[in-house]
Amino acid sequence: MMEIVLMVLVLVVVMLMMIMMMMIMINEILPLLQQQQILSLLLPLPLPLPLPLQSPPPLLPLPLLLLMLMLLFLLLLLLMLLFLLLLLLLLLLLLLLLLLLLLLLLLLLLLLLLLLLLLLLLLLLLLLLLLLLLLLPLLLLLLLLLLLLLLLLLLLLLLLLLLLLLLLLLLLLLLLLLLLLLLLLLHYYYYYYYYYYYYYYYYYYYFYYYYYYYFYYYFCYHNNNNSNINYYFCYYYCYCCFCCCCFICMLLLLCL
Repeated sequence: MMEIVLMVLVLVVVMLMMIMMMMIMINEILPLLQQQQILSLLLPLPLPLPLPLQSPPPLLPLPLLLLMLMLLFLLLLLLMLLFLLLLLLLLLLLLLLLLLLLLLLLLLLLLLLLLLLLLLLLLLLLLLLLLLLLLLPLLLLLLLLLLLLLLLLLLLLLLLLLLLLLLLLLLLLLLLLLLLLLLLLLHYYYYYYYYYYYYYYYYYYYFYYYYYYYFYYYFCYHNNNNSNINYYFCYYYCYCCFCCCCFICMLLLLCL
């Protein structure tokens, strides 16, 4: 009993923590999504690209995304509530079984006492008829009451078992819905991660392809006033400058 009560308390605490996490996530997702709109303005201007770039897939609207997250947490909370309800039903079943056992024990004790009285009355020949006339109806009434109590308890047990089966089916359905939502979210964000990774890689290649030669031709061929210029030294110097610029750009992209 104490273990079941502790489990119920732990589940209630976990539900409260999940509600707090849901509120924190909503407060965190809103500014991030707004920052995504700001980042879209910071992307480079459209230039003639050497390879065709596919158009990005349509983004989910913000209310639909928040609705999916809210639905996910509500499903989790509903699962925990159903689990609590199952625990309470189990406690109720245990209490009913204990009551049934107590009633049976009491009735058995009463029957034993009545049987002992009957045995004693058999020894007393003079008072046997009077006592039997008084005790036989009581025995019949006790037996009838016992049968009625047993029938009622059996009906209650059947009803509780049916409720447990229905709750288990509902739990399975909710788990399937939760798995479907998780699969949709994972597929969606994996697809966008793959797309934007390809997008940044493509622009990095574009930057390398054009601006490296811009550095090289500008510093080594265009400004060649000195005829004794060392082209190999200029080539490696431009290559180092270009690598530094690329590294700084990648750091800025990662920071964004």
